Amino acid sequence: ESAKGKFEEVFEGCYAVLHTASPYYFEMEIEDRVVRPAVEGTRNVLDACAAEGSTVKRVIITSSTAA
Repeated sequence: ESAKGKFEEVFEGCYAVLHTASPYYFEMEIEDRVVRPAVEGTRNVLDACAAEGSTVKRVIITSSTAA
């Protein structure tokens, strides 16, 4: 299920967002199970932070040793 449009309410009143979530699997189906969801999730977070009326001023995006 896509999280598109679901973060705006969660971020309401927040000054900063720390985005650390990313899917991780040991199987080799990287594109569909890792890359696409990671990119879409990051875009959803950034879109919510940039939405009209957003109070977010800082976004921190981290990576992991799995990247």
